[in-house]
Amino acid sequence: MHFLYPAFLFALLSLAIPILVHLFNFRRYQKVYFSNVQFLKEIRNNNHHAGI
Repeated sequence: MHFLYPAFLFALLSLAIPILVHLFNFRRYQKVYFSNVQFLKEIRNNNHHAGI
C-alpha cells in the first residue's frame, strides 16, 4: 500500500494522542466537605426567599 502523503498520517496521529488522553482521563475527584457549606446553603436559601 502506498500513501500519497505519509506525513499527513503522522500529523493525524499527533493530533489524536491528546484527544485520546483527554477522553480517557480516569482521574477520580474526591468530595471535600467543609464545615461551613451548610451555613452557606442556608444563607443562599434565605436570600432567595427574601427576594434579594
